[in-house]
Amino acid sequence: VCLGKGACGEVYLVRSKVCGSVLALKRLKKQSITNFNSMISLFGERKSMIQLGTNPYTVTLHASFESANHFNFLLDYCPGGEMFLHISSQNHRLTLD
Repeated sequence: VCLGKGACGEVYLVRSKVCGSVLALKRLKKQSITNFNSMISLFGERKSMIQLGTNPYTVTLHASFESANHFNFLLDYCPGGEMFLHISSQNHRLTLD
């Protein structure tokens, strides 16, 4: 099931064949990563998720892998949609308070 699409790829709802847990598979099209800055951003995102590990306030990266046409991130599935859409629909802003 496709959960969402963006300029660079899609996010799918998947189930682990090993343990049966529900996860999100973020697939980024290689052809959309067209310049060096995009590549730096992609690997920076991966590095940040690895460093954060199982922080309760972030999505856990379970695996990352590359296929012929995609870079793939296997992540926790967080139902409810994108947080930014919920915040912007209520005209709320995140603060440090």
